[in-house]
Amino acid sequence: MKSADYQKKIKKLSHAGLFSLWKKIEAGTTDTDGWAKGKAMEYLIIRAFELEKAEVRWPYDVSLDGETVEQIDGIVHLDWGSFLVESKVRLPPKPSPIIYHPQPFFYGREWNLDTL
Repeated sequence: MKSADYQKKIKKLSHAGLFSLWKKIEAGTTDTDGWAKGKAMEYLIIRAFELEKAEVRWPYDVSLDGETVEQIDGIVHLDWGSFLVESKVRLPPKPSPIIYHPQPFFYGREWNLDTL
């Protein structure tokens, strides 16, 4: 999807829609809604400022010699200053299942891990 497509998609969302999208970002399920990894967060932040009447610049790539060297996640212009936006989604890792048997059985006999 291109930037214009993401803009069109996010501009359909009101405050309530952004809150719902935020919950999906927290749950790690935005990829099922057609958002590439990290894109939902980038566009959510800029849209939130836009809804509050700030002047915004949507995410864009910076190219040098035809190669993308940087991605700007957006710019927000307020009456008292302009701000470059950088966003990262860092969710806590999901716990891996741990199987613990204090008294495991081995071939029908009970054995103790402390004696190994």
